[in-house]
Amino acid sequence: MELKAFAERFVHRGRTESNLVTKWKAGSTLPSRSSAVMLEKHLPSTLHMFDLPLYELLGDRALPAHQVEDVITSLRQKVDMGWEWRFPGSPSGYYNALPNDSSALASRGDLWGFIAIVALVRQAEIQGDELSHLLLSMDMYRALPAALKLPWIAPSTELLQECVNSVRRRMPISAVMYDIDWPVIARHVADPNYEPGYERRIDPATRKTIEFEDPILEARLIRGNQARAQR
Repeated sequence: MELKAFAERFVHRGRTESNLVTKWKAGSTLPSRSSAVMLEKHLPSTLHMFDLPLYELLGDRALPAHQVEDVITSLRQKVDMGWEWRFPGSPSGYYNALPNDSSALASRGDLWGFIAIVALVRQAEIQGDELSHLLLSMDMYRALPAALKLPWIAPSTELLQECVNSVRRRMPISAVMYDIDWPVIARHVADPNYEPGYERRIDPATRKTIEFEDPILEARLIRGNQARAQR
């Protein structure tokens, strides 16, 4: 609906009008949680969206270690023979043999898999773990199409892509060791049959696994003498 109609129906509701909703849209004022609670009464799931940990994880700034750890521990716990992720709205836990198995999280093909990977990327940044950051950030892009498919995220595609890029660039090695094939990500987003899970990507005719088009373009390291020879 039009912005004015939205404001009248869900925010003002007969009270004195203000420019609050216009300020929300412009980004000059951030909605408070009390506003989200108010809207939840009329628009269920508003509070769920508001409380997602994704927004602060994507901020291009240093995050406190406890903040990132709180997100991870709220979603993941140690169990016998491995780790278990418990995501809101999921009927059962999601088992991982390794605590930071981002490839398995990416294969979920959903928003929570993406959020968990972003949290692990920020944890690796805080810990100064360059190799983990490199590998985790690659899977962050592999999981990105699942988020971009959501109708409430799609209008902010460019913004989300830039946020993910800024998180990647926070560690120099991840910024230079691979590139992103954005047309591949766009094809995944547009594909109604997009399926990142290896075991679910089966051709019904041949019963063989369909190859996954990887958006990651890894850099090749060339020794100095090889570079000189090529020149």
